Amino acid sequence: MLNKEKLFSGVYGLAVGDALGVPVEFCSREMLERNPVKGMEAGGTHRQKKGTWSDDTSMVLATLDAMSAGGLSFGMIMDNFKRWFVEAQYTATGKVFDIGGTTSAAIQNYMRGEPLERCGAADERSNGNGSLMRMLPMIYYVRLKYGLEVNPVAVEQIYKLSALTHANILSKVCCVYYVYIGMYIVEYGKEKGLHNAIKEAVEAVEKYYFVEQEEIPCVLQITGMDSLMDCVSLNREDIESTGYVLYSLTASLWCLWNTSSYAEAVLMAVNLGADTDTTAAITGSLAGIYYGVDGIPKEWLKELKNCKEITDICNRFYNQYK
Repeated sequence: MLNKEKLFSGVYGLAVGDALGVPVEFCSREMLERNPVKGMEAGGTHRQKKGTWSDDTSMVLATLDAMSAGGLSFGMIMDNFKRWFVEAQYTATGKVFDIGGTTSAAIQNYMRGEPLERCGAADERSNGNGSLMRMLPMIYYVRLKYGLEVNPVAVEQIYKLSALTHANILSKVCCVYYVYIGMYIVEYGKEKGLHNAIKEAVEAVEKYYFVEQEEIPCVLQITGMDSLMDCVSLNREDIESTGYVLYSLTASLWCLWNTSSYAEAVLMAVNLGADTDTTAAITGSLAGIYYGVDGIPKEWLKELKNCKEITDICNRFYNQYK
């Protein structure tokens, strides 16, 4: 059964983190150390009003809305991405800004009539975080349809959703880690605690790749880590926060692991600098699931733009899968 509170807390957690990071996107860590973000701000990099969320939240809402029509239709999802890209649907203020190059190219490929499987870029240089940032709906969908076990059918669905824009195996595997971490937090966070839920999720994913698939996950090949869990014990200066998908995953996991509240987690993510909105959005989605809507500061929720759109889409998704 779909947990309505976990749905709303995850989506609102993502949107609030996104909005906190928008004004300082591309700012350096050193600059933010001198003047750290402490709450919602206006202006900044994109000259947006306070509480404005970006493409991260827009693409999550577009995906949720497509899935609310009755299932996981990749064509419907791309149709909604097109509506967002062309018509500014699913936006905070009626304007599209801050769209990634790989995502933009994929949507334009779709608009030119390319088959879905050829829209996303598969080369190693196209490993931004544009698919990871929009993967939240799969936490709810995979848990309902396939359960907690990491299995080839569920993994393939995650791969296909990532590949709409980001088709390289690194992006796909990072999405698998994220989805199962989120699912385990939904399922076991309250019972076993956040750390145990994360640890068991990572172990489950790595067992799937090492044992059942008899291959080393490309994430670990690239980093040299024995496990993704190694990232949580790194020092802050060793955490990268650019738009590279692996860095976004590890930075978000590090922020979540090393804090004890929603606010602390997303502010830590924002103040890492660089790709502030996406790091905070990913962190915020998982922190939101764990700490709940009540754990998100009320003043931040009040300042968030276009909450009606977020609530309406969450309600449609919930009514489809409850």
